[in-house]
Amino acid sequence: FGAESFTQQETEALRQYLYRELGNDNGIHQGIDKLLDTSDGKWESDSAPRKILWNSNTSIVLPQAIAALERVRVLDPACGSGAFPMGMLQLLMRCRVRLMGKAATANSYQQKLEILQNNVFGVDIEPMAVEIARLRVWLSMIVERESIGQVEPLPNLDFKFVCADSLVPLANEDVSGTDQVRDMTIANVSLKKGILNQGAFDLADESELLEQLKKIRSRYFATTDSERKSELMHQFEEISNQLGGGVASSRGRQIADFHPHSSTVSETGHAPFFDPDLMFGTDAFDVVIGNPPYVQLQKMKNQRIAYESLGYRSYNKTGDLYELFYERGLELLSGHGVLNYITSNKWMRNRYGKELREYLARNAEVISLIDLGAGRFSSATVDTNIMLLAKGHSDRVLQAVKYADDSLTDIAAYVEKYATTIPFNLVKGNTVSDVNKKMPDGGPWVILTDMERDIKAKMEEVGTPLKQLDVRINYGVKTGLNDAFIIDKAKRDELIAADPKSAEIIRPVLRGRDIKRYHYEFADQYLITTHNGYKSEGIDIPRIDVNKYPAIKEWLSSFEPKLSKRADQGNTPYNLRDCAYMGDFSQPKIVWGNLCLRAQYAMVKDDAIVCAPSPFIATDDWFLLGVLNSKAADWYVHQVGVTRSGGYMEYKPVFVEQIPIPQNVPEKERTRVASLAQAIQNGQGEEIFEYEKQINDMVFGLYGICNKEILALQ
Repeated sequence: FGAESFTQQETEALRQYLYRELGNDNGIHQGIDKLLDTSDGKWESDSAPRKILWNSNTSIVLPQAIAALERVRVLDPACGSGAFPMGMLQLLMRCRVRLMGKAATANSYQQKLEILQNNVFGVDIEPMAVEIARLRVWLSMIVERESIGQVEPLPNLDFKFVCADSLVPLANEDVSGTDQVRDMTIANVSLKKGILNQGAFDLADESELLEQLKKIRSRYFATTDSERKSELMHQFEEISNQLGGGVASSRGRQIADFHPHSSTVSETGHAPFFDPDLMFGTDAFDVVIGNPPYVQLQKMKNQRIAYESLGYRSYNKTGDLYELFYERGLELLSGHGVLNYITSNKWMRNRYGKELREYLARNAEVISLIDLGAGRFSSATVDTNIMLLAKGHSDRVLQAVKYADDSLTDIAAYVEKYATTIPFNLVKGNTVSDVNKKMPDGGPWVILTDMERDIKAKMEEVGTPLKQLDVRINYGVKTGLNDAFIIDKAKRDELIAADPKSAEIIRPVLRGRDIKRYHYEFADQYLITTHNGYKSEGIDIPRIDVNKYPAIKEWLSSFEPKLSKRADQGNTPYNLRDCAYMGDFSQPKIVWGNLCLRAQYAMVKDDAIVCAPSPFIATDDWFLLGVLNSKAADWYVHQVGVTRSGGYMEYKPVFVEQIPIPQNVPEKERTRVASLAQAIQNGQGEEIFEYEKQINDMVFGLYGICNKEILALQ
């Protein structure tokens, strides 16, 4: 623990904070960069480096920089075992030593103690994580002493690392005690300085009580006597409950469940809210940093409902928990504050990220966005990004880069060299306050170089998005219990032998693994198509009555109780879920796998069913098949889509439907692409490579992509 170090994530956050605190002068920024970026070896070898940081202005700027470091307030709202707070502790200590010299090194223990008391804070919903974070800090203090005999009583960290739900603010009650949380946004209910007076107390009473809590926290930090600690904690809880107005109110009940001295007293093990003024004695933070948890909201049940009721503008019921942390973190920032998170990057382009993208585009200055892609961290199973934000507005992401370097040692230099911007798409405002204004929409955030942006624009000018054409993109059949409904040839033959009528509702099925580029490999798998009824060309096709197929009913019944408990079912457990496009499976169709390394579309002419999550388009358009499999179209999907570990791409309808399909194509060229695509699917041998090259060249030409651009996208 003594060798804990800081990462570039902490460094960049502190850099931006100091930029904003000390001013926009280039000379000041250069001094800050030297302070943060100079290696320890070079700093120690230089003579009096701190005296020349800001050249002739050093005597003025140096005390300002020290003061800025002494008052900075850093929060990790999902601190886990405390990695980021520990990193910030080390970074702030390093900066103090460099700026203060012997005054800091003479008593490093005291310097760390001051940083802990005034600068670093953590919150987590897991009690054990909070205990580990506190232990981690204590151990970092012990290593500052040369022997065990020199170790002083360690500080009490109950008000430095608290067990609480960071996403839930303290409820704001009106004078009648009515809960005001519902139908309000998180900004309305977040605790701001001076609004605790709502209800039982006037402003003067509240201010006095908050000041008393501040004094208690300060005394408690260094108190070693156990009886005195208990007395102070008791006083803290009594005053807190006075502020809450009693358990008759939502706010009072929340406060009654905050027990900083014990993470296991409340029913859930954590305080059901987070309030910085009550818990830490500060109304905002200058740096919010961390790695919020990745949890799908639809899996959280009761918590999801609670978060939805808070009115988060970034909320999407199919979204992820970390998206809410962006909004909450931004709300907790001070005027000069910055937020720096590492999270999954799926929000950048996925449909469920629309609300977050719109919120950030309208409420934040996005300083930098680094798309790290996959495989950067052994503990992370998803593609990640690092995003640095501040309060404010901008018409674009100021710096954006796809990070392609193998090393993570000098991200800042890479960003400086390769960064581009992401301009926001502006649309007419849709609220009363935004009427007649152009506001950023929630479109995908795609990081492109200038040339890539030109290529994308050319394709969009020539083509029409697939979703706007007269085609339907749908997912394959979802059974909810594949073991029961998808059978092999032996079971099919057995069911037909027992009851020949079974053949009427057993059809071949293709799974994603069976679909290849321009062909498919039927694996003798079949689907029991006990559909729930649908319309075909205006005719009602009735639901399959499984009682007419006794052998199939007996087979499906053997899967009880799973059969009845599954979510995807029709009017009876024996029927598949409603599927309005069931009739499309009997038509020719273009099919593809949901997860592939590159485009793998194939034409299926028979009545095979496609199994979800593989999508399909009911069409016999060979020209469309050729375009979809082309390098140009596949490049486009890679720009707007989402990657998975191992470089696999998600070919979901939400991404494929954005591909611009060339329009007004001369019939001769359309026929040529179609015939080549058909020849590839029907052919074998080396000629298919030549045919694919011809299709690629023709499609590049249809989009107007020149040779230089072709080389860039390949």
